[in-house]
Amino acid sequence: MKIKLFVIFIFGLFNSLWSQKTEIIFDVHYKSRKIGTIHAVEHRSENQTVKGIKTITNTEILRVTIHVESEISVIYKDSALIKGVAYRHSNKGNENVHSTVIKTNNNTYHIERNGKKEKLEDIKINFCDVDLYFIEPKGIENIFSTMYAKMLPLKLVSPGKYRLVTPDNKDSYYTYTNGKLILVEANTALGKVLSKRL
Repeated sequence: MKIKLFVIFIFGLFNSLWSQKTEIIFDVHYKSRKIGTIHAVEHRSENQTVKGIKTITNTEILRVTIHVESEISVIYKDSALIKGVAYRHSNKGNENVHSTVIKTNNNTYHIERNGKKEKLEDIKINFCDVDLYFIEPKGIENIFSTMYAKMLPLKLVSPGKYRLVTPDNKDSYYTYTNGKLILVEANTALGKVLSKRL
């Protein structure tokens, strides 16, 4: 029994030394009322990092219920993206997304978004949309969007505030205090949605 407990203790110690977990929760607000949450999780080990964000929102406009779920997950190995998956599903169906990016060799990625396939060559992806939830992007001017499956411009608006420019004019603003993300302002088909860190 003592040996079994010792093995469990060593395994737990090993995991705590080689795998660190970070969780962040945001409340999502639309027109001053809470409509959902964003759950961001990061797992770090010696040479691999897994990050993900999951968003669930529900609101009612003109007696019509709108339910949207989205999830983005990325895997980095030795600081380079090796796989990313994103999906968004709405009960209205008009903005559904399913996107996958997979690294095939040193600087090549295969991408599939909503059935359309393409290849990115001669590029190293080391900062994605998910990373915005865990680290302030100081000095970074372009990031890879797993949801849009392309590189997007990131502009510094003011100290600690950044604008992610999207191809469909639904730009988002990310505000940081002491390097921590505290507010996301997203332009959506419904209007502006605010996500505030708890």
